[in-house]
Amino acid sequence: MTSLAGKRNRRSGFTLLEIVMVLAVIAMVVGIAVAIFVTSDEDGGLKGPPEELAGMVKKASRGAVVLGRTVVIAFDKKGFGVIGEGGSSSSLPDGMKVKYQRFNEGRRWTDAEGLNWPFFATGLCDPLRFRFESPQQIVELEFHPLTGSITSQNILSR
Repeated sequence: MTSLAGKRNRRSGFTLLEIVMVLAVIAMVVGIAVAIFVTSDEDGGLKGPPEELAGMVKKASRGAVVLGRTVVIAFDKKGFGVIGEGGSSSSLPDGMKVKYQRFNEGRRWTDAEGLNWPFFATGLCDPLRFRFESPQQIVELEFHPLTGSITSQNILSR
């Protein structure tokens, strides 16, 4: 006959070791995410309006999430800029043209004049590619629709 006092009464729950292991895994994932986010700020040696657009896209993407409202980058024949309070702008040098390409439109490039590129409060934007054409070179930039970082860039000299 066994007595109840002799049996070990085990409670359900997590041990301290299990909790520490889960916290260590979470810390590693957060550390990797922060490292990727910080290194995505590199512009890859861009100069002039392409560099300014890359910076503006990052600010618009992050600003839309922080402000909880849509932020828009507008393009005209003189340049581009963020619409609204405290918005920055960039002028195009003489002879430079900006074109864009939507993700699903094949190889067709459209003049960016009149384009309003929205960055939504959810952090999303339309996946667009931009082409800066000048007499000296062509610069193509593709932006990630979630992070606003450059996913690819091509610089071609003429």
